[in-house]
Amino acid sequence: MRMKFALGLLCTLLLSMTFAFNTASAKSVLRHEMDTNPFNRGTVSNGIWSDTNSDTSSTASYTGANTAVWNNAWAYDNTKDYELVAKYNIIATGANSAAQLDLGLVKIGYIRTDTKDWLIKGISIRDGNSWQNISMDTTGNHEWRVSYQADKNFIIYKDGTEVYRNKISSLIPSKTFLIDNIVRNSTASIDYIYINDVIAPVAPMNLKATAKDTTALLTWDASNVATNYTVSRSVYAEGPFEQIAQNIKETTFNDTAVKAGNTYYYTVKAINESGTSPASNIASVTFEAPRIPLLDVIIAPETIKVGETFTADIALKNVQDIYAEDFSLSYDPTLVQYVGYEAVTGYKVYNETKDTPGALLPARVNPS
Repeated sequence: MRMKFALGLLCTLLLSMTFAFNTASAKSVLRHEMDTNPFNRGTVSNGIWSDTNSDTSSTASYTGANTAVWNNAWAYDNTKDYELVAKYNIIATGANSAAQLDLGLVKIGYIRTDTKDWLIKGISIRDGNSWQNISMDTTGNHEWRVSYQADKNFIIYKDGTEVYRNKISSLIPSKTFLIDNIVRNSTASIDYIYINDVIAPVAPMNLKATAKDTTALLTWDASNVATNYTVSRSVYAEGPFEQIAQNIKETTFNDTAVKAGNTYYYTVKAINESGTSPASNIASVTFEAPRIPLLDVIIAPETIKVGETFTADIALKNVQDIYAEDFSLSYDPTLVQYVGYEAVTGYKVYNETKDTPGALLPARVNPS
């Protein structure tokens, strides 16, 4: 018996692909860990600076409140994007408690009883020569991160989670800001303040995972201002996720450390000098376990003369909890002719086989 194979021409097309990234380096416009005392307000303890209304010295004053003014000014350029970060702890202690950290483009404020002209409760964003106020709870020890962009978009993050986004109507001209902290009948402590002129990237979107042979192929959309990416993987949809690759410059990754029969879940994060984005969506891919053939075609080796018949036994093997197995056979009709079939002990044949030139379609064998 001779078997014929039709071989198609396999062509490989190589594509030259270029990935564009915004790789501008983040410039730290202002960075302070509170390990010195820029406000000249007493002793710094454990890297945290506190200002309370019991302090008597100040470099400027607001009516009814003590204020501390940052000695270092920072220059705002309205053609750039900025990220303003502060770990700020507001502890309200009195009926007329008030506290506010003013970063020039952002104010983090709290007042218990009423609104003063110098303080608005919540987060305030510079909108031209006025302020856009977003009412939210600012008490407690939180990291506030605000992305303030030259295209007039802004995003507010609280402890790493996005809580609000919107647009402003206009930008103010480039200018220099002083930073101040105001308290009244309260304590407000600052762990750190960072201002960068490159914002942290947003989470990558449209992460997809596909299986090809023994490789998981990952692709995702480029994140804004990202310089590289990390990939994490889990065998559970809810995690935990373990980082398996870092410093990836492109928006693709091939995971070859996979096993048949497993499902894998992936997330991607974007990174630049300013920080790390939240995780992308979760994408999954399943690698099927190799299917063990259930059918075995047995043909006894012999010499066959023209016109004689020979038998091919179809046997089921590795059978457990199986109802039936469908199969089809192909042969070269120019060399052999199908004569017929018969059931053997232990098997029963259902579905009448249909003989077409070169194929038997289909048959079903059941273990009896």
